[in-house]
Amino acid sequence: MRKYLIPAVLVLLPACQAEQSPVIETAPSNAGELTVRATWELKPPKKMVRAGVAPKQGFAASMGHILMVSEDGEIYTSNTGFGTFTKLSDGPFVDVMGLDRGENPSEFLALRGDGKVSLFTEISDSGFSSQELNITPSNIKGFCQSADVPTDNLILLDTSDSSYTLTVSKDTISTEKKSMSCGDASDPKSADYYYLQKDLGIFRSGNGVFTEGATGANALKVTNGFSIAGLDNSDWVFSTSAPMGNTFTGGMTLISDADSNRIIMIANDYLLKRINGELKEP
Repeated sequence: MRKYLIPAVLVLLPACQAEQSPVIETAPSNAGELTVRATWELKPPKKMVRAGVAPKQGFAASMGHILMVSEDGEIYTSNTGFGTFTKLSDGPFVDVMGLDRGENPSEFLALRGDGKVSLFTEISDSGFSSQELNITPSNIKGFCQSADVPTDNLILLDTSDSSYTLTVSKDTISTEKKSMSCGDASDPKSADYYYLQKDLGIFRSGNGVFTEGATGANALKVTNGFSIAGLDNSDWVFSTSAPMGNTFTGGMTLISDADSNRIIMIANDYLLKRINGELKEP
């Protein structure tokens, strides 16, 4: 099952600055508590507010790009191989959406606050070229998130809430208006709700992160991992099923520490085992 979701915060973003991701105002009722250990952490040079991934295949998976937008609109990349950060663009941008290019050079899309979209293409281990896409409409307000990293096609939403399929392939860059949307606007899951697997989602509400599925809802309590400190408060969450190498071959969940620049990483294989009761309390 694939469900497209729109990060609603993009409607509110000023043209020159990215902001924290939105929250779902109402936390799940009767939510339990699930304790998980931090798997790893990233330490970016400044506060990051949005994330995406452009994965790589096979042995290169650990060098897949973990893309992030800083609070002042710069784009950075990191990975699970070294965990260092490289600035790719001064921007300012408000969001990123990685593309799955298989064994080909990595690519991702970046959105400006004025609705313009740029395509970034990898030209070296840490360098990208960029081009602004001449597409219609030019007033894009958001990328529709999907359960998987998109390949050639993804859904865009403009400021009038019309949806478009954007095709970005080797030979074609085009848009086509669609009757579909990024999900029901009345559904709280339309605000940065990510699927860990079918019918099991993860999202943020208030200063906490919650999972919700057929077995019920839980507030995540992230405790210390091996030499990695946990966290008390979060300001955004991002999750992907894309294999990102090392401990994260089954995907990863990123949780930003509201009290610092740190970003906690949790391996999805481990997280799912804790949710499903296959691993005891850490």
